[in-house]
Amino acid sequence: ELRKLKARRFDLQYRVQLKGTLSEVDGPGHRYFIDATVLDVYAVSRFHRRRIIGRPTLYLVVDEFTRMIVGMYAVYFDDFETALAWVKRMPSGHSMEVLRTFIFTESGRRAEAIEAARDLVELYPGQALSYLAAADAVLENTTAVAEPELEESERWVQELVRLAPRSGLAYTDQAMVFERRNQRAEALRAWRKAAEVEPGAAKAHFNLGSVLLNRGQFEEAAGSLQKAIDLSRGATGGVFG
Repeated sequence: ELRKLKARRFDLQYRVQLKGTLSEVDGPGHRYFIDATVLDVYAVSRFHRRRIIGRPTLYLVVDEFTRMIVGMYAVYFDDFETALAWVKRMPSGHSMEVLRTFIFTESGRRAEAIEAARDLVELYPGQALSYLAAADAVLENTTAVAEPELEESERWVQELVRLAPRSGLAYTDQAMVFERRNQRAEALRAWRKAAEVEPGAAKAHFNLGSVLLNRGQFEEAAGSLQKAIDLSRGATGGVFG
């Protein structure tokens, strides 16, 4: 039977292997190898889970003798300085200013993000995306927000809702302002509105379900979270206008 096989296939599948990589190691811990794989999942902002920022890379450290995984590390390469340098080389305009504000926000450079936000709404008023980026510069900060900054973000969100009344992101930011002010009833109405105006957005239902769960409204929370699961197979996103 083996005679019918081509020589190359025989060498690959059936030839006797006199030694392998195990012959080169004395036992566990003698040598390791590292595997890096870009995962088929998307990392999200640590400040707010509705913003996708990229695919992480998973590093696995494997013991060669036992083939056991002895270490792992997932990392997302967020080289913000390179991104800012790229933005500076591009022609100036609304989209570049929005991107610059988002980069400062995502990199945690709070003072620069708020300064860029103020410039953005001054240079490009009447643009919903200007007010979204500006409000996020304040609201996505995980630490305490000073009252003047919160008042600024509140004005920006009001303008965002006026310009984009069919945007779930607008009402999400509105809910975040209410949460910052501990206005729980108003915040919940805004979370509900975000899911209402974008019924096909899985993230809006997920946000609502998470809030309801934290407030002990378990039955309604389960319904919203199930809706998010059902919708997650399709593409979702924000809508402006």
